[in-house]
Amino acid sequence: MSTQRLISGTVLDNYSLAKDIYYLSLEADTKGISLEAGNFIHISCPGRNPVILRRPFSIFKAEDGNISIIYKVVGKGTKNLSFLKKNDCVDFLIPCGNSFDLPPNNNDIVLIAGGIGIAPFGFLLNSIKNSDFKGNIYLYYGVSYEEERIPLSLLSLAGVKYFLHTDYKNGQFDKNLFEFFKENEVDDFLYSYVCGPIEMLKVFSNYLIQKGKIVQLSLEENMACGIGACLGCTIKALDGSLKHVCTDGPIFYAERVDFKSL
Repeated sequence: MSTQRLISGTVLDNYSLAKDIYYLSLEADTKGISLEAGNFIHISCPGRNPVILRRPFSIFKAEDGNISIIYKVVGKGTKNLSFLKKNDCVDFLIPCGNSFDLPPNNNDIVLIAGGIGIAPFGFLLNSIKNSDFKGNIYLYYGVSYEEERIPLSLLSLAGVKYFLHTDYKNGQFDKNLFEFFKENEVDDFLYSYVCGPIEMLKVFSNYLIQKGKIVQLSLEENMACGIGACLGCTIKALDGSLKHVCTDGPIFYAERVDFKSL
């Protein structure tokens, strides 16, 4: 990974994708910076609601000096981001965190995204397709309500078999993504990538590990400094060691995470 740098970016696009979910694209001089699927950007959130700390977001796309994220408005910082206009400037730390390990050439893989957990998979799908990978790709993407789903046109889904799920139908709870997955699980995959709320990660990790699958997680964790100094995003590994999501993660193999500590 490249050395982390603080740089400035100019807003190219910032628009609503779904209920409370936005797409932000930044133009920045990223020459000499190597970005990989799973990395995140730690971005300032200037605006009418003063916030001190930057906010972390998985990189959705990165190409030719253009970095894009998908974010959900959940507080003051993200509310500020939603008001940014074309040509506004923000600063950010990049590249942050580690990256996904790409799968071997000939193994089928499964990607499982819950809600805004779809954010790192745009970059991941592009990276896999640009590699020598020749297996099948299956995507399971679930949201609580249909109005929270981002447009599928943003994802590189050519050749990808995808399954869409909504928890609530006609105002009534139907089933969650895990139940849907078990009913529609494909055969013969070995590698899986999962991102979403922590309880979802726990359930999927336990299930997939018991089935002998290799599971990589992108942890959605609150981060303050983004450089491992404040210890605010510390988690425990199964070997008892402490890990920082911002520097040791956000990508972890599920078999190494002590979920009881989360």
